[in-house]
Amino acid sequence: MSEEPDDFEQAARIVEAFSEGETDERVIDLLAQIAIAIRERAIND
Repeated sequence: MSEEPDDFEQAARIVEAFSEGETDERVIDLLAQIAIAIRERAIND
């Protein structure tokens, strides 16, 4: 039985899913950094 993702993980997954439809490398990199920051915030809180 798998656990539901917490709000931070769910937000990071949404950002990653959004980035899959993006073609601009700068935007893709920015979205990846946002997902990392969300996950780091989850660990620090």
